[in-house]
Amino acid sequence: VLRCSGPVYFSDCSSAWFVERLLDPRTIDGEPDAKLRGSLAHTALHRFFAGLPKQVGSERVTPEKVDAALAFMRDCLSGALEGVRLELTELQRRELSEGLQRDLEQFVRDEAASELPLVPRRFEVSFGSERSAPELQRGLDLGGATLSGKIDRIDLDPYSARGIVQDYKSGRKGHSAPEIEQELRLQIPLYML
Repeated sequence: VLRCSGPVYFSDCSSAWFVERLLDPRTIDGEPDAKLRGSLAHTALHRFFAGLPKQVGSERVTPEKVDAALAFMRDCLSGALEGVRLELTELQRRELSEGLQRDLEQFVRDEAASELPLVPRRFEVSFGSERSAPELQRGLDLGGATLSGKIDRIDLDPYSARGIVQDYKSGRKGHSAPEIEQELRLQIPLYML
């Protein structure tokens, strides 16, 4: 039991961290929200790219293997949806399932159309924690402070040292450079570091 004799104030960052990480609240009415949708998409994509070579016979989605990749993505999404513990109405469950399927299938088609020679190689790469790979345990040094986190996927060029960080987002719009600077959206600049 926590007792306070007066008002307790948290900064926005610490209270959001406290609520999301320690209290881990769930919705009472069981409505599928953006966070649930994003979590399901993330789970399906992780399973998809980790299992792609074995299930489809290719390390990346290619135009000639897109049908097999789409079928595998549907299986990955079904598996992710089985883990949903919220009590959803049949309509809510179908809306969530069909909306995610539509978006993830388009994602797979976009991957197949990409001309980049990059191959998904590393998944759920954590940095700045004891569970991170030894070379990443220190975290990202920001000159006096270190940052920890997790990268969804890293694609690498098999023939050079080039690569790209992939962060799964379900929003409809990316942020422009002025928005990143004005709104202090740090994720992209930190990934660049």
